[in-house]
Amino acid sequence: MNLVSEIENKYKDSKRGVPIYVVDSFNMPHSFVIYDVQNTPCLVTLDGDKVEKEEWVSMMEKRLKL
Repeated sequence: MNLVSEIENKYKDSKRGVPIYVVDSFNMPHSFVIYDVQNTPCLVTLDGDKVEKEEWVSMMEKRLKL
């Protein structure tokens, strides 16, 4: 939840870039299957046909520049 709070605070007024969606397994279990997410939290980045996953919180913070 700390990571989500940091993301919301940093990007709440941003009108640029790619949207960030927070998904939980109760409301969207199919998204976990589609992207083969086995651990949470997990940052999934989609770029055309390319899918990248990051499961380490420190690396998520680095990629999101928090």
